[in-house]
Amino acid sequence: MLDTRKLNPVNVYIGFKLSCRRNMFKLSLPELSQKTGISIDDLELAESGRLTLTVVQLWHICATLEAPIGFFMDDIIPRPKPTCFEVPEYLPLETKDDCDEAAQRFYDSYKKKK
Repeated sequence: MLDTRKLNPVNVYIGFKLSCRRNMFKLSLPELSQKTGISIDDLELAESGRLTLTVVQLWHICATLEAPIGFFMDDIIPRPKPTCFEVPEYLPLETKDDCDEAAQRFYDSYKKKK
């Protein structure tokens, strides 16, 4: 029997959200695995809260399940809305909104490639 006291609550929460979103899209674990390139075993472990997903894995899952990355984390702990990272002066981005828009364009272009 799995001792749930040793599971990281953040992993359990993210796994629950992943399972819900995957089922909403009516995808099986093998189908999600094929679309994301993440093994079925890793997806199964992640959904049960026994695996910490990497940022790259989570990003592929978000692109496939059409969810912003915050979908998996926004409700974990209350905090102010995240803002964009500090923009170096040499980048042609004037404001944090420009940065957020650039990030969204990058995400949208990745979704189109899938």
